[in-house]
Amino acid sequence: MKKLKCKSCSKVWYIDDRELNNQKGCPFCLSEIAKEIKFDTMDTPAKVVYDAINRYGIDILKNPNKLLGYIMDISPNLKREMKLLSRVLEDYNKEIWELFHTDISNIESFLKDIKIRLIDYDEMSERGANMICDNLSSAVMFYNGKDLPVVMSVEVSDVSAFSEEKPTVSESKNKITYSKADIIDSGKCGDNAEWKILKNNVLIMDGKGAIYNYKYNNDMRTCIRGFPSWLSYTNRIKKVYIENGITSIGTGTFLGCNSLINITIPDSMTSIGKYAFKNCINLTNIIIPDSVTSIGEYAFYNCSSIINITIPAGVTSIGGCAFWNCSSLTNITIPDSVTSIGEYAFYNCSSIINITIPAGVTSIGNSAFYNCSSLKEIRIPAKARKNMNNWNMYWKNGCNANIIYV
Repeated sequence: MKKLKCKSCSKVWYIDDRELNNQKGCPFCLSEIAKEIKFDTMDTPAKVVYDAINRYGIDILKNPNKLLGYIMDISPNLKREMKLLSRVLEDYNKEIWELFHTDISNIESFLKDIKIRLIDYDEMSERGANMICDNLSSAVMFYNGKDLPVVMSVEVSDVSAFSEEKPTVSESKNKITYSKADIIDSGKCGDNAEWKILKNNVLIMDGKGAIYNYKYNNDMRTCIRGFPSWLSYTNRIKKVYIENGITSIGTGTFLGCNSLINITIPDSMTSIGKYAFKNCINLTNIIIPDSVTSIGEYAFYNCSSIINITIPAGVTSIGGCAFWNCSSLTNITIPDSVTSIGEYAFYNCSSIINITIPAGVTSIGNSAFYNCSSLKEIRIPAKARKNMNNWNMYWKNGCNANIIYV
């Protein structure tokens, strides 16, 4: 594991070693992480050409003589190859310029044409033409940030160097104890709430009141009103402990935490916001306390590993798409307190066998049980029949279950 410190904003975050070369920018200030050339040896024309571009800019391609002079200074052992390349750069200057400005997906076909011309019209040997084209291809890839040894504009160190203190994390019955040495990062997640990430990939939220809402754009790929400050850890978090005193889980709080397996929610919780657990594909165990009264739209969207869930007796509404594609969900109990079920609420919950609609439900949205392919029966109390006229006329769309009045 690596500790990264941004040289622009001085914020710190942590990643697995194998993710180091994939870092594109700082998750806090969003500044791009610079990638610089750092070749051990200048043993190919491609490396030398890219080094020249990196130092003097792309316009050096328009001055083959200057490029050749630079090359001869830093890599005289490539004299023969570079004289040949310099000649090609001079004769095909316009084409080479376009090559460095074209989409990398078109490089192969672009160079194929140059290779044919070098052999057929310039009477260059096939070996020489291959050498030229291979090195031009590599130089263009370097120029586009591919295949480069990465030197990031961040300070990098090992997590093991943080502290000489020994970690003291212990867990038992929804409780966790830890020391300061176990915390690798922390910050605010509400006006009066804080978060901490521990070395064992546990996220803790404590304090009082609501967790912030994080507003995302329509495709949910980017956040347009503040990023969760634990964003860089979403692929690592396996457990979440929310301490007593927190009253609501905000919009998009755990969105995309695809390694999350378990979460502990306290009795002080009253609401679970929109997109709260969207795409937590490994979440298997969650107990919603009786204090919760509302479950927002898309709250458990695509939580495809959840098997059982009990909706508390105080919940009055289940938001649209709340359990969309919870395909492993086999048992769900809807309490009598629920009065509305949103559209597509249980879309593709393909493992549910039976479900009972409470008598007090006055509205059910379009296709609420769409593609619940294992659902055999939907039980509706006789008292609820008077409310069915208010349900969306397509509430049972895409569901072949039998209606049983009880």
